[in-house]
Amino acid sequence: MSVEGAIGEVRLPPEPVTHRTRPPGVATRLWCGSVTFFFASFLFAYVFLRSLDVHKDWVIGHVEPSGGLGVTVMALMVLSGIIWRIGHFRPVDTIATGVVAIVLGIVAVALQILQYTTIDFGGASGAYASVFIGWTSTYILGAIPGLYWIETQLATLVRARKREVSEADQAVLRAGVEASSFFWAYYAAIGVVTFIFLYVI
Repeated sequence: MSVEGAIGEVRLPPEPVTHRTRPPGVATRLWCGSVTFFFASFLFAYVFLRSLDVHKDWVIGHVEPSGGLGVTVMALMVLSGIIWRIGHFRPVDTIATGVVAIVLGIVAVALQILQYTTIDFGGASGAYASVFIGWTSTYILGAIPGLYWIETQLATLVRARKREVSEADQAVLRAGVEASSFFWAYYAAIGVVTFIFLYVI
């Protein structure tokens, strides 16, 4: 006699929707914490090297990145983050806001890369130059996976609208959008901190 025949058919209760919708949000908050610690290393390097400029090599030569490009990149990232976050709270406009957020993010990445072609200094031009290049390059490279995440959320929503989706699955989709929009808005906020330290202070 089989085990199933001896025990009988086991029917498990359906999994609560919260068990599927909470993990993306929790994981995203943890990831934001990891990202914060990563960029805190550049902030520490900036403060430490500038305050202990023993050999007076904080800036060597002409080191002046374009403030116009810097503020433009920051503004585009902030707008992208705000618009995508709004898309989470307005399900009807989620796809449209997501497309706009992606376009703004791509333009920001392109302008940051353009800035590297306009500066006439490198990592050897003092501590500020090395922090500037390291901080901005890793920030803009980190934006690319964030944009890809938004794109995957949009593709999933488009496919879901073409077929019938249960309420539970819709809740999971919304949880993914919430997680993505939260991270992107948070990442844009890190861009504001980056701009303040590298261009204003």
